Amino acid sequence: MKMKGYIPVSTFDRDVNGAFDYKSPFDWSSSFSRNDDFKSIFKYNSASLTLDVDYLDTDRIKENPTTKTMRFLTVFFCYLFLVVTAPFTFWIYLKRISKTERVVLFRLGRLQPVLGPGITCFLPWIDRWQRVDLRIKQFSIPPQQLIMVDGGIVEVGCDVRFRISDVVKSVTNIKNLDSSLRLLSQTSMVSMVQNKTLSEFQRDKEFIGSKLQANLNTAIRSWGLEISRIEL
Repeated sequence: MKMKGYIPVSTFDRDVNGAFDYKSPFDWSSSFSRNDDFKSIFKYNSASLTLDVDYLDTDRIKENPTTKTMRFLTVFFCYLFLVVTAPFTFWIYLKRISKTERVVLFRLGRLQPVLGPGITCFLPWIDRWQRVDLRIKQFSIPPQQLIMVDGGIVEVGCDVRFRISDVVKSVTNIKNLDSSLRLLSQTSMVSMVQNKTLSEFQRDKEFIGSKLQANLNTAIRSWGLEISRIEL
């Protein structure tokens, strides 16, 4: 049996002019002080890239006359619509608040400071507001027949005068303010008068009215209301 021998291959480049060429397509002379030749098996040819930028010439782009006319008319009518509707917009969203009124404003559901008096601007679809009158109001409870403790029958009605003492509470704490106050006044009057005798009612009518007023003011304090006078 013959043994085959292996000859080690030298790691050095014995033939620099052989098939392999290690030259690089780049010129490193500007970056390095030495100008070494790098051999490569690949061959590179110089090529030039020509970019045609004639399509970037804006002078060749001409707008269609029809398109230009439509664009001009669209802009013109937009400005015309803005000028014509401006007074109506100011009239709708600018409100004048008198000195006897206040406005409770909710912006995106959040309570804002009370507005007024003066001119106030409201934002459409964002603000929700309610006007509150600060002047004294009055309503009457029609007379109705009541049976007293001693069996006597009396026909009693009353006139109630009230005003708004807290604007925010009158909007946030009670709904249908007038009807709620009327119903509460009628119920309180009936319960108080029925616990008296006929003679006590005739003798202490003013005292009963004052006591009824104090009881109602205690009940409606959280509503932002205040009763100034009750006349039986």
